[in-house]
Amino acid sequence: MIPDEGEANHLPVATATTEEDGFFRLTGLRQGLWEVSPGTPRNPLADPLRLHLAGPEARLDLRVGILGTARIAVLEKKSLARIEAARIVARLVHGSTNRAGHGASATTGEDGMAILPHLPAGDYVFTIFAPDHRRTVLRGRVEAGATLELGIHLPRAAAPRDGL
Repeated sequence: MIPDEGEANHLPVATATTEEDGFFRLTGLRQGLWEVSPGTPRNPLADPLRLHLAGPEARLDLRVGILGTARIAVLEKKSLARIEAARIVARLVHGSTNRAGHGASATTGEDGMAILPHLPAGDYVFTIFAPDHRRTVLRGRVEAGATLELGIHLPRAAAPRDGL
């Protein structure tokens, strides 16, 4: 929750995780106008709601759309060997709002696979970094309730030339 006092202060003052029943509770908040958003300020999962807290309790209905998943295999381009410890950064580039795009990251395991769960539906740019390989960028569309399967073949980085 963020106090709605203009753009000067946009740092969360209270956070909560939903409990098993789907409810969350925040206590000790002062009366006033608040902005409530699922996700984080940098990675919102839905549009924020404004709440005027006039008493000790309020009820909100925060709805987050069905999310998708990206499952990415990272292989060496020539040998097709699995690449462990490759870093994948996903950034939503076209969402249903004009807010900054959602971001997520993951690292591949021994099997060269990485899973990025809980992604809002939309078009993503996936940037892959791995030691001794060239950075590679790929686009993909994550659909609500579905898993986007991507296979990425990373080329080796050019070897430095002696004397240069």
